[in-house]
Amino acid sequence: MNSTSNISPKKNPYREQLDKLPEVFTLSETRRVLGYTTTTAHVTLSRWMKMGLVDALANRSGVYFNLEKNPNARQAHMQLAISKKYPVLRIVGPHVLANYGWTTQIQRYLNLVVNIPPVKGSTSAANGYLSVPEVNFSYRTKKWWLAAMADASARDRNNTYIQGFESVSPGFALVDMWLRQEEGWFPDADDLYLDDPTIPEAILHACHLLGVEPAPLFDAIRLVPPPDVEAPFAHIIEDTNFSYCTRCANLAA
Repeated sequence: MNSTSNISPKKNPYREQLDKLPEVFTLSETRRVLGYTTTTAHVTLSRWMKMGLVDALANRSGVYFNLEKNPNARQAHMQLAISKKYPVLRIVGPHVLANYGWTTQIQRYLNLVVNIPPVKGSTSAANGYLSVPEVNFSYRTKKWWLAAMADASARDRNNTYIQGFESVSPGFALVDMWLRQEEGWFPDADDLYLDDPTIPEAILHACHLLGVEPAPLFDAIRLVPPPDVEAPFAHIIEDTNFSYCTRCANLAA
């Protein structure tokens, strides 16, 4: 994928068409705005890609960056581009912990979870999601999303979004990583900075929300757990009627 245009603006015969499109656009927007058929839109976008005038979010994504309008559109609008493909998502993992000062360890890519199950063969990536170098996508169930919404009150207002993506709380991120140790990195106790006296309660609260036995996790991170009192939303996963929440209505099973 190209990052800059290879054509001088003065010699670009497609400037008029590209000026009509935003800095991030989709295949369907190309058809609607320019009045193209699906075939013509595909051919045109392929030509623009080869000329370095646009850049695709990923192969077979149907989402593009308009490099004619902004050569740095990919860097500037990654969140917007991804949200066009996956409207419901959260950032989890090491970036959340680092953003709250719980660790200094960081990964070169973002961990984003979505509510759409993977469809093998629908993209160029083996995991069934878009192959975006900057991002690792994974799926979470309805129960997880309900727990994440209950977790919202545990977030710092200044850290609700990280790099433009809505975040879970650090306690929730840590417990989520604990649940999925076989899929990715989990910090050693020496990698964590958990001196704030409110942190044990935050982790315990997340354990309740995600249905995790607290003791093994607290042992692993060498942290003394608080009294195991039930969190306010301890039974939200089991007791909630999924149909009650309009925000959950579009979440995949």
